[in-house]
Amino acid sequence: MPLCPNQLHHGRDEEIPNWNIFRTEPIEEASGSAVEHPIYKASIKILKVVVHLLSFGIVLTGCVVAKGTTLFMTAQLKPGKTLIYCDRNIGLGRSWRVEIPEVERVAWVWCLFLAFVVPELGTFIRSARICFFKSWRWPALLEVLTVGLLEGLHTVGLAVLMFVALPELDSVRALMLTNCVCLVPAVLGEGRAARGGHWLRSVHG
Repeated sequence: MPLCPNQLHHGRDEEIPNWNIFRTEPIEEASGSAVEHPIYKASIKILKVVVHLLSFGIVLTGCVVAKGTTLFMTAQLKPGKTLIYCDRNIGLGRSWRVEIPEVERVAWVWCLFLAFVVPELGTFIRSARICFFKSWRWPALLEVLTVGLLEGLHTVGLAVLMFVALPELDSVRALMLTNCVCLVPAVLGEGRAARGGHWLRSVHG
């Protein structure tokens, strides 16, 4: 079989295309309107910076809204919680306190429960789609026990944190506690990334 690009294939009427050549040929330099002008390259760089800043702003806003909403919901779960009520029609010199009823507290418990269930439901649907439409293998018993134990401890820890610990704290202390909780996973994630993803490749085979 001819290996040079100027040789013919299957007779003299058909020439070997560049993508079907055995050896690697240098890329031809663009000319005319296909040449990338400096203005084009600069606009691409500016667009990348804008996209990075926009993505950072969207992610940061989403994280702030999610954490603020979570702390607001957990603050309503404390039994017998009272709030200062001010009514100008009654008088400025008086202060009243109202207690959150048990029915409203139960409603906030369900809201917090749904906030955790909906993402897990999405993960379940994604996993089910992979099992139905892609190839997979049965995990070993040790893998099932390890994942089940870790996920069980993770779920119990989240339940204790959200339904027991955070309702007893004020917003500032709860915010600092949640910031400390994410420190250990972040350090472990950086360590895994520093290893070049070998752990992920070993898990996924």
